[in-house]
Amino acid sequence: MNLSGNPNTTAGNTAGASEKPKVPVSIESFLLGFKVPFDVYTKEGSGYSCVLRKWTKFDQDVKTSLKSKGILYLYVEGDPSQVREFFKAPPAASAAAAKPAEPDYTSYTKTKDEFHHVSKLVFAVGSKVNFSIYNNVGTRFAPLIETAADRHVPVMENIKAVSGGLAIKVSDIKLFREYIFGLSKTSSSDSSAVQAKIAGIKEGAKMNIRDFLSDPGSPKNIDGVVISANQIISVLRRKEATLSSMLTVNAGDMHLYNHSTNVAVMSTAIALAMGMDQGQIEKLAIGAMMHDVGKKNLQSSILHKREVLTNEEFSMWKKHVTDGISIIQNNGIPRDAIVGVQQHHERVSGLGYPFGLKGIAITPFGKILSLVDCYDALTTRRPFKQPLTPFAALEKILKETADKGNFDPELVKLLVKILKGQGRI
Repeated sequence: MNLSGNPNTTAGNTAGASEKPKVPVSIESFLLGFKVPFDVYTKEGSGYSCVLRKWTKFDQDVKTSLKSKGILYLYVEGDPSQVREFFKAPPAASAAAAKPAEPDYTSYTKTKDEFHHVSKLVFAVGSKVNFSIYNNVGTRFAPLIETAADRHVPVMENIKAVSGGLAIKVSDIKLFREYIFGLSKTSSSDSSAVQAKIAGIKEGAKMNIRDFLSDPGSPKNIDGVVISANQIISVLRRKEATLSSMLTVNAGDMHLYNHSTNVAVMSTAIALAMGMDQGQIEKLAIGAMMHDVGKKNLQSSILHKREVLTNEEFSMWKKHVTDGISIIQNNGIPRDAIVGVQQHHERVSGLGYPFGLKGIAITPFGKILSLVDCYDALTTRRPFKQPLTPFAALEKILKETADKGNFDPELVKLLVKILKGQGRI
């Protein structure tokens, strides 16, 4: 297929052939069926190859062909300000024609359960995958790499530059586990491979939490949580990874497995900074990974509701804490971990739930989990709600601490210090 759109033109390498700047643009920013008023290129080594001549129509066949080759970004030749302005605000007629319908939130909540969010960092450049990868922006899941179990395709470097989050089909989790296992066995010192190996530990934790949430009574699933808790502790204790690299940031939605992993990572970082012993940190991390297990009993209409909950719905929401205790209390989970789960919505001021505990009645585990749970919820992107920046989230927490006394001020100071040290604020 001649992607130039001109039967008399061959898309050849143009390294050094033009002095005009070339601006990288996501393939998802091109409107289907619209003629592009610029020459468009792909990057090949140190040069560029023209794939669309000026005023060529960008259609689904072109898009599919490019994506099948792992191409996620194109390079548009022209004045950078004009290129950026064009792709930011296309002509009115085309924009109107391309304007998507108002998203159906009910449909989205069903669709998202078919996907599992994954980190961009886990894909080492040059590694091969035999499962499809999707880009999640808002309520949309668009295929980036389409393949099958019997066909391995290479991961391109520009996959990490895609806006939004990445996801795989839930039905492909087994194949993704095999990919993660392969990463754990690599001895490569390449920075991308090392980064992917560390990210694989986080991804393993997310999958183990997902398994636990689906069947919290399974000894195998409980063991998976314990293994992941100790891996997180080990990586952070030995400083093999930064806190930032272990967090799932703005994945596209607040899936429980993303949130629970983040809470475990940040709780562990705080516990290490406090000098807790290994046994206590392990119990804290286990409690963090299990803290929202009671939400598996919540109606989807309440769990995913966009609007403010009614008083009746909020009463049902608050039950997820006591439901969680009922689920895990007879499964051999350490008592301290269970208490952490029980207290993760309590507030030092006594304004929390479900028991309205106050001050010293709340254990250190409860105080840590309540703080970190709140911080991660504030900084997590939702399909219909932008996240707060780490700085804005901490401002809100500091205000609640000063005005209401909701959080332990020493723990808040420690969280601020940790995030500053990671360059997150």
